[in-house]
Amino acid sequence: MSFFIYNRIRGDFMKIVEALSKKIQLTETEKEILEYMVENLDALPKLSSRKLAEKTYTSPTTIVRFVKKLGYQNYNDFKYNIISKLKNSDEESQINVHEKALSVLNKVEKMQKEAINDFKNKISLDTFQEIIDVCDQYQYIDIIANDCNAILGKYALHYLSSLGKIVQVYYETNQQIYASMNVPTDHLVIIISKYALHETLLNCALTLKRRHIKTIAITNHQENTLSKRCDYVIPIPFYTNKDRFDELQFHMMVKYIFDCLFSVLYSYDMEKAKQISKIHTDIFFDKM
Repeated sequence: MSFFIYNRIRGDFMKIVEALSKKIQLTETEKEILEYMVENLDALPKLSSRKLAEKTYTSPTTIVRFVKKLGYQNYNDFKYNIISKLKNSDEESQINVHEKALSVLNKVEKMQKEAINDFKNKISLDTFQEIIDVCDQYQYIDIIANDCNAILGKYALHYLSSLGKIVQVYYETNQQIYASMNVPTDHLVIIISKYALHETLLNCALTLKRRHIKTIAITNHQENTLSKRCDYVIPIPFYTNKDRFDELQFHMMVKYIFDCLFSVLYSYDMEKAKQISKIHTDIFFDKM
């Protein structure tokens, strides 16, 4: 690895570490582990958790506990997401000042493909099929989300409504709280959150869990607080590196998930979907 590439990757790694460190409180031992990682980034991909434990005078259990605290399922998951992704973050994936439109089009296309491949590698197809089947069972689907995620919720509302689903998006705090308290048991609730840190969303998930309302979390990790409070989880690879347009990737993937969900559900009852579409078209053009 060249000196230039090593230093760029090291800088990207530090950005990720800083973003994660703001969300969790690190012990002195964990800070020392991080410091070793930063100083030995080039060797890190070759180190097992046991070897890293030896180098940092800790134990493999400490290493595994630490990477889980950072939000990863295990040490291999950490290495894949932190190291492998950073090594692939070459100049071709960066957007430059005053870049030409065609170049940006190609880079965004590459970004979308990488995000989709990461998602497909992470999620169990059996789990995703189970989630689709749950969505098929419920006619009433409520979506709780904030800001841009709420806009994606409205995107889902449009397409799921065309399948005969009755969909509501809750994006204001009071709406979200009252919805979690009052939605009937025949409703399915989807909660969208990148960081899974918003207190209202976490409290809504807990209220729904206590009321035995079925819930699906669309979030950045299978082991965060929101995920643990929901019945099903759709984990989206989400890298907190601002140069890689992390939010753009997350939103691309949420839209992709809703596109897949709509397409499968459409295939389950195409005749009904076509009938609803025809009625909608007739009403719309009658009013024109």
